[in-house]
Amino acid sequence: MACLLIKNKYNYIIILIMDVSSMENSAKAVYITVFIFVLIVILYFCVAKDNVEQYMREQEELEIQKLNVPDTGNVLINGKTYEISFEKNKTVEEFINMFPLTLEMHDKNSLSKSAIIYTKLTSSKKRIKTISPGDLVMDGNSSFILFNKESNVNCKYTRIGHINNYNKLNSGDITLSFSLIE
Repeated sequence: MACLLIKNKYNYIIILIMDVSSMENSAKAVYITVFIFVLIVILYFCVAKDNVEQYMREQEELEIQKLNVPDTGNVLINGKTYEISFEKNKTVEEFINMFPLTLEMHDKNSLSKSAIIYTKLTSSKKRIKTISPGDLVMDGNSSFILFNKESNVNCKYTRIGHINNYNKLNSGDITLSFSLIE
């Protein structure tokens, strides 16, 4: 008996190969035919999985290209105008269709500010490991968070954008007024 190890980037597949010298010719033929068939099926699915993932990535890129999302917009915070760089996703497309929009952001221990809107948006959550001051994300489908501090996190949020040149604001509630650049 021998062992064959097949590896792709996702799986290890172990196939045991029997010693067929002691088998009758008809049994050898059946065993070899079944072995070759199983090997072909396994190899096909290993390659197909890579192709499906590549196809999914390509489809996601095409969907992003179809979105009507500008690169930047304006946000007025406590009387000062900042530029916000938008992410490219369906949530941001729905978000900017609500402009002009004002959010009353409530302070959360000076780490972040949050607001809830009463319109549910499509969620495009992805795992985020690092948050920077000025990052605007959506938690769930209607809760927005503006971060004040750099932080390592391991949460799933939908990225909305980043407020450029954003400095941590003092503790307390703030008002954000969003608009598109004319």
